[in-house]
Amino acid sequence: MKTNDNIPASLVEDVAAQVSKHKSPKALAKAAITLVIAIAAGLATIYGNMEAQSWCPMCLGCLSVICLLLTIAYLFFSKPELKYNGSKINGYQFYFNNPSTAAIRIAIRDKDKKALLSFLNKNEIGLRLNVAISEDGSMKRMRFFKYEPFEYKPEGEIIEIDADTAQFIEEL
Repeated sequence: MKTNDNIPASLVEDVAAQVSKHKSPKALAKAAITLVIAIAAGLATIYGNMEAQSWCPMCLGCLSVICLLLTIAYLFFSKPELKYNGSKINGYQFYFNNPSTAAIRIAIRDKDKKALLSFLNKNEIGLRLNVAISEDGSMKRMRFFKYEPFEYKPEGEIIEIDADTAQFIEEL
């Protein structure tokens, strides 16, 4: 499952000097669009509806307020994306019901999709695999995390993966 919201800090802790956080261009575009809609609705409420029925200015005013709140949410509360030496990092996260990291590593090494799919768990408990792959391919790594009550703790070291394995994981 591809996810950019959950790249654990412990997966990139050793290269933290090359990792930077940036506002997502999508979040900035959404903020700009909702701000334009809010301004247009506000101006239409003020100037265009002096003699209109009361429901029309009320709806435009509500639309304006909602769009302003969305703009604030996109600008200040959207999660920043991580970049490694200027290249965006894509994160992948998988949950497994098999507690054996060795069996999962063998399935990944052998690119055995059937075995990996049989190990997958729909629930967010058990063993978790986080993978971080930069878009330019300069960083490809994975790490297992084991669920202990109320949190995931790293299980083993960071594992550097090759390009074929990274492509296999991206296709899952």
